[in-house]
Amino acid sequence: MPVRMTIGDDATIGEIVRTKLGRELAYQFVEPMVGGIQAGRIDELSAKSVFPTLLEAARQGGSLMNALRPTGTVTPGANGPMFYSLLTGVGSLPAEIARQVKERGVVIRTDVPVTALRRTPSASYPWEVDTESTTTPADSVILATAAPVVGRLLGAIDPTLDALSTVRSASAAMITFSVPRDGVTLPATGTGVLVPLATSWTEGSMMVTAVTFLDRKWPHLRNGDSVLLRAHVGRSDDTRWSELTDDELVVRVTRELASVLGHFDGPSEFLVQRWPDGLPQYYVGHDVLVANAKLAAGAHRVALCGNAYDGVGIPATIGSGRRAAREALEMIQLSRR
Repeated sequence: MPVRMTIGDDATIGEIVRTKLGRELAYQFVEPMVGGIQAGRIDELSAKSVFPTLLEAARQGGSLMNALRPTGTVTPGANGPMFYSLLTGVGSLPAEIARQVKERGVVIRTDVPVTALRRTPSASYPWEVDTESTTTPADSVILATAAPVVGRLLGAIDPTLDALSTVRSASAAMITFSVPRDGVTLPATGTGVLVPLATSWTEGSMMVTAVTFLDRKWPHLRNGDSVLLRAHVGRSDDTRWSELTDDELVVRVTRELASVLGHFDGPSEFLVQRWPDGLPQYYVGHDVLVANAKLAAGAHRVALCGNAYDGVGIPATIGSGRRAAREALEMIQLSRR
């Protein structure tokens, strides 16, 4: 039955979907999909910051699905692949960026933690960046760290920046399996499986939140003798996986995949990748927190970028870095006029 709801400046994704489409769709479909990408809960995640199209559709009133339906405009490339990646793996992106900027004379220092950012109003440069063994003067600074690190480095300068210390992040892990082709049975179609939260299991509930069929999603990974799968574990409120060793985690996930897929004998090879605090949680009010922080940082000739501000995905993070670079250049140009 149609349900009316009043939407203010923001609402959680869960509030909108649960009210307009019902609990089953909210928690059996939208939670695994949207919540899985963010490693969070739809009843906490901000629609304005995570899924603004949904918020706008809800504001229009009437049918939510009609409001979300495509307009029918043909987009160039719309019949192309749904997903894109790098042939040499996403991990090759930062290495290639480092190579290119070094060719342009940029100095990159790795494994050198910054211990402090210091204002120097009486010096030629407004900032000094300290490490344990060096001090580097700077016209402007771009911080691509986690939001709480910005709070620790600059919180004493401005309470608005100190507020970034409150941004919470979820931890997650990915377990990649190489499995003999006759050792697993996959669905006839699709590039993966979403596992609803709290799916029952012999030991409480499943840890696995999603399974990606890598060599279907990325055809260049196909191998005639094996199948590549990647299992995802971890949510903002589920850190059980972090208490297990890599071997223990592989055993647990192998058992769960045998249940999800029906036939999974186990891997011939595996790789566990852990991402502690890797996914910032965009709660209601996140947009205001971020806008205020960017404004305050800019007043001190600091630009902020990273997955805590403009989206957690790689394309959004690239865009965030480009924006911060433009802002830093503008700061320098203004200071020299």
